[in-house]
Amino acid sequence: MRQAGFRDVLAVREFRALWVADLLSVAGDQLARVGLAVLVYTRTGSAAWTALAYVLTFLPALVGGGSLADRFPRRGLMVGVDLVRAVLAGLMVLPVPLSVLFVLVFLVAAGGAPVTKAQQALLPAILGDRYFTGLSVWTVTSQVARVCGFLLAGALLIAFDPRLVLGINAVTFVGAAVVVQTGIGARPRVARPDRGTTALIGLPWVVVVCTVPDGLAAPYAATLSASVAVVGVLMAAGPAGGLIGAWLVAKVPRVNTAWLAVAAGVPLLFCLLQPPLAVVVLL
Repeated sequence: MRQAGFRDVLAVREFRALWVADLLSVAGDQLARVGLAVLVYTRTGSAAWTALAYVLTFLPALVGGGSLADRFPRRGLMVGVDLVRAVLAGLMVLPVPLSVLFVLVFLVAAGGAPVTKAQQALLPAILGDRYFTGLSVWTVTSQVARVCGFLLAGALLIAFDPRLVLGINAVTFVGAAVVVQTGIGARPRVARPDRGTTALIGLPWVVVVCTVPDGLAAPYAATLSASVAVVGVLMAAGPAGGLIGAWLVAKVPRVNTAWLAVAAGVPLLFCLLQPPLAVVVLL
């Protein structure tokens, strides 16, 4: 039997809807992360506060929330959460105190866990035996969306206020909710079996640790007297490397990806030598 190709999965209407909605959210999230980093650093001049704001966009994924995807119909959950996140992201455009901004950042990021779990539960139901091909398309394009979102944010910040970039993120949530509501059929709630993934609980923490340097992109660019566009380039370097790394790992048989994940931050030690910007991006 012929193996399903990219065209086969993209021909599935519900997959296209779920895929487009995710691309909108992912690109919008990266816009917001760059805008947030620049906004916080501009207001505080503190690398520590800027890094904290950035880490808050990842931290909620570690404290749970994904179980909601097994308690409510998935389409309704995704639409409802994205609309709530749109409102919260819209409030970030206002001149709120820094403490309120951090709470909003945390709450917006917290909505990502149930949405992601709902997506993961729907993909097998939508694609059936084409699931693994669809997952490949999903993974690659999601990484590309991250790179593009970071670069676009850097370009927009040259001419516009960071709050405008945060506002665009709110619009992407609305767009994602509309696409899901109109493109995915209603399905009853179905609980997923426990897959015993507790052994992997340490790896998400490794991810958080390795994303801290991204949170330092804004103050780092400032020390180089570089434009805000450089912030987007520095943040885009991570997912671009991840995309290439995923391809390389797939070509190497029996590679220990856990050790690679732990060692991923080692190249950044060379930043202590204060190399040129291009070398930092490569690292």
